[in-house]
Amino acid sequence: VMRHEGVERLTDRRINALAHDARGNLWIGTASGLNFFDLAANTIEKIVPAPNDPKGLPTGSITSLLIDRQGRLWISTLGAGVVFLEGRDAAGMPRFRRIAAAEGLPNNSANKLLLDARGDIWVSTDDGVARIDAGTLAVRALRAEDGLQIPSYWGGAGAVTPEGEL
Repeated sequence: VMRHEGVERLTDRRINALAHDARGNLWIGTASGLNFFDLAANTIEKIVPAPNDPKGLPTGSITSLLIDRQGRLWISTLGAGVVFLEGRDAAGMPRFRRIAAAEGLPNNSANKLLLDARGDIWVSTDDGVARIDAGTLAVRALRAEDGLQIPSYWGGAGAVTPEGEL
């Protein structure tokens, strides 16, 4: 458990999302960036927005986090779509890949990420829902013409039932 004073070491005290990776470390998404909490070393790495770096974190406003079946960290953001951690460069800097409206998301304000039974990523946005194929990264947007009844979603709103329904 992170003590209160540990919160001061984050990019922001406003924590929006948490995700544990396979090694038990904690990813923390805030209103101003991403943090990696190495539990064994008791260290926090701050990852701040780098909007001018095409492989950097495009924005700090993180709405949800998800670890997929391949162990990749996925991040939904307000205003920059979805990004996932591709790895680190030679200097150890995290490198991200962005999936946004240009790639088919209905809107760049992404609110919640969910993993389906096939391992694909579903994302709710301010203008509909999309499925991202975890293998090909192809995006399929769903809107009202597809039968989507709710056009806009709130951050954090979404769940997977024990039966696998989203």
